[in-house]
Formats: sequence, C-alpha cells, structure tokens
Amino acid sequence: MEHPEYRLRLDPYRVFYDVSGRTVVVLAIVPKNKTTQWLESHGAKTR
Repeated sequence: MEHPEYRLRLDPYRVFYDVSGRTVVVLAIVPKNKTTQWLESHGAKTR
C-alpha cells in the first residue's frame, strides 16, 4: 500500500495518516469493521 503510508490502531478504530516532512496529515478515522471498504475506495496500491 503506497497511500496511506501509516495506520494507527485504536480499538475499535483505525487512523490512517501520511507524514510529509515534519507534518502529519490525518486522512481518516474509520471504524475497524469499515477498514477494508475505506482502503478499497481511498487507498493507492504500490505498483
């Protein structure tokens, strides 16, 4: 997975974020049961 670069597990949620330089960009806070659905529609796979 190229994007989002990182995920933080806070049961029952997942926080998806990227880091750019010294800036952390929170992309989404998603319930654990919706994680796959969110990644399929918003994630970018590594080529």
